[in-house]
Amino acid sequence: MAGSDFIVLSHREPYQEHTTPEGDIVLRRKTNGVFTTLDSVMRQKKGTWIAWREHEEGTDFVPHIR
Repeated sequence: MAGSDFIVLSHREPYQEHTTPEGDIVLRRKTNGVFTTLDSVMRQKKGTWIAWREHEEGTDFVPHIR
């Protein structure tokens, strides 16, 4: 978090994870609610987003940092 002037702690992350048939994880930016509202502030302030990672029911949860 070095250099972050603004920190958001949220129960949801600003991206949705999708797994390709090859097993790669692709991130897609969410386009609604608080994510869209805070996007410009996060960029301007060099913000850090701390969130709970969503995962599909029945799959193993493997925490990771991006």
